[in-house]
Amino acid sequence: MSRWLAWFVVFVLGCGQASKASSPLPSADFEKERKTITLPKADRATAPSSLVARVLLSSKYLLIEGDDFPIAVLTDADRKALSRTGLPARTKSGGAQDLFISQLFQGLTFLKELPTKPTSAQPRDEPDEATIVVLADRATSFLALYEIVHTAAKVGLHSWIGVVPDGNKAIPIAMVPPRAALVVPGRSPRTLALTVVITADGFSLGTPAGNIATGCEGLGSGTTIPKKSGAYDLAGLKKCLEDIRAANSGFDSEKRATLAANPATELQTVVDTMVVLGAPKLFPAIEWRVAR
Repeated sequence: MSRWLAWFVVFVLGCGQASKASSPLPSADFEKERKTITLPKADRATAPSSLVARVLLSSKYLLIEGDDFPIAVLTDADRKALSRTGLPARTKSGGAQDLFISQLFQGLTFLKELPTKPTSAQPRDEPDEATIVVLADRATSFLALYEIVHTAAKVGLHSWIGVVPDGNKAIPIAMVPPRAALVVPGRSPRTLALTVVITADGFSLGTPAGNIATGCEGLGSGTTIPKKSGAYDLAGLKKCLEDIRAANSGFDSEKRATLAANPATELQTVVDTMVVLGAPKLFPAIEWRVAR
């Protein structure tokens, strides 16, 4: 082989390695990945009327529908860490403990500027809001979902969670963008400001006046609605919320409540709680918060 040919071969091989090293993330098929997850079930659901995008979190990818490349490719180590530190640190601007997914923010910001997709939404009392639908497996940890919803809120988008009410069609259930749940000093005692926390032992309910005692009997310590036979007592939660509503007519105008959960809480448990908490006569405007 002549010297110039040898140098040419080295040059071509070197370019190939450089191209491989700098190549973007592998492309992923949104609908194919959608079939790998099992959406949570819900007895009640509506559909958004101003859809900006669908965001999918599977066992392999974080994807925006229509993007050629995923926001993140998840490794085995990434999947194991989802319930502890959420999505990989490399996807966030502030490291592992941050909640802001920078590339997701950029993608959603771009899509928000485009015309929204019309949907067959049912009529609702509140005005239309630009929304995303988050599709994730029912076993997905709450922390990973919260990071997606938190980032969407930074773009000014409401987030809805994809559920399967009839086993056949994915229909989203409404949820307002999360914001910090703060107890404001001097707040009127007639403001309920209810927080429901999903714990390992059941549901703990609290207000600025204090925690609601076990059995939903006034203020006090303990888990408000303990588990029954190892399962969350949704019927007990519903009755407690109705009793709280009936206790003071001054709370009638309050539609907002905060739902907090431990990072590892599964999405299905969160959806089950949202269906009860978000009933029209209870608290249909739900904020999320991570209990750390």
